[in-house]
Amino acid sequence: MAKQRQINTRFWRDNYIAKLRPQYKLLFLYLLTNPETTFCGIYEIPFQQISLDTGIEVKNLAEIIHMFMEDDKVAYIEGWVCLINHPRYLVHLSENHKKGLEREIKELPKAILEGIPKAYWEGMHSLGIVTQYITSTSTSTSTPTPTPTPTPTPNGSWEAEASTPPNEGKSKSSYGSTKYPDEEIEGAAQAFLELWNKTHGTSYTAWKPITQNIAYWLEQYSPADISRAVINVKQDKWWRDKGSPVKFLRTKNKNGECDNIAELLHAHGKSENVSHADKMVF
Repeated sequence: MAKQRQINTRFWRDNYIAKLRPQYKLLFLYLLTNPETTFCGIYEIPFQQISLDTGIEVKNLAEIIHMFMEDDKVAYIEGWVCLINHPRYLVHLSENHKKGLEREIKELPKAILEGIPKAYWEGMHSLGIVTQYITSTSTSTSTPTPTPTPTPTPNGSWEAEASTPPNEGKSKSSYGSTKYPDEEIEGAAQAFLELWNKTHGTSYTAWKPITQNIAYWLEQYSPADISRAVINVKQDKWWRDKGSPVKFLRTKNKNGECDNIAELLHAHGKSENVSHADKMVF
């Protein structure tokens, strides 16, 4: 039986949508209306299917969905889509509707539910939908790229300031680094999340989406300075309330290029005050 999805005509006048490029608008609308969508707004769909339906190449899908993730519109978790703001559009729900939502949520894989952003659960809670994940601190998102999980080899350490980085003078890694090989970039991404979680009481686990940006910032800053900036987040009200690893590491925002690390270091101090216990190891 075919599904029907209602889209408010104001969709095209929405401030966020209006600023998107045509291909981005197409994908956003597709994520709301494709045949895999569900009542609860969480569903499984592979990149290959999205590409087949929309005509958008897989490599471009990763870029677009990553932007939606940064903007807190969509989470993509191991092949599953979560429409973060979906609960706010569920209005006039009967008790049967609420039971249907709870049933759909209970049937989802636990590993996916644990990665759903907190904002989604808060929206469900406002509707009176109660699940064990409503009070979860989970805010992690996973990689928007359909690549196999590499095996990390955590060698070296963030605090070790070698005079010659291990990849110095060699060709770039697949992440674009001229200083570190791929396995150390991947280890750095995991170490970064470990420090973030330790410092801010979160439970992020998806390190693959941030490897490219970790590689970029390791070209600009020492591991100690990145560590200091992570700790400085606690002293900044905006970052404390709205910050996330993806936002922290992004290189561009709606205004163009950005450097959040520099701003946090300038506002709250540099690496001299980072204790050994607060430095990341990779």
